[in-house]
Amino acid sequence: MVSFKNAQAERDVVASTQVVHQDRVRHWVESLADQLRRYYEAWPGKINPDIRVFSKDYDKNKRDFGLNEYLYDILVCRVGKVTSAKQGKELCYIRKAIWQVESEFALDTR
Repeated sequence: MVSFKNAQAERDVVASTQVVHQDRVRHWVESLADQLRRYYEAWPGKINPDIRVFSKDYDKNKRDFGLNEYLYDILVCRVGKVTSAKQGKELCYIRKAIWQVESEFALDTR
């Protein structure tokens, strides 16, 4: 509910109905992703570096994964690390999805 209220508090860009809708969805998605980050950072009373929250406008996962967003508008997952065989580099990977959130379900999103 907090995410929805935060998204409602954002000002609409007055252009077209489509732009207003896209803007509202973006605000809602990022607000929900932020709430999930806060929840998992504090759960269960300590920082969980093995839990990541991916979303389009959040770039702090990009260094380790090369992308901001994976398959869904929001992906909350457990991650792991492995050392590469040839160069000995540390590689991050997704171990398990916890939450997968998609905001659009229409067949035609135009």
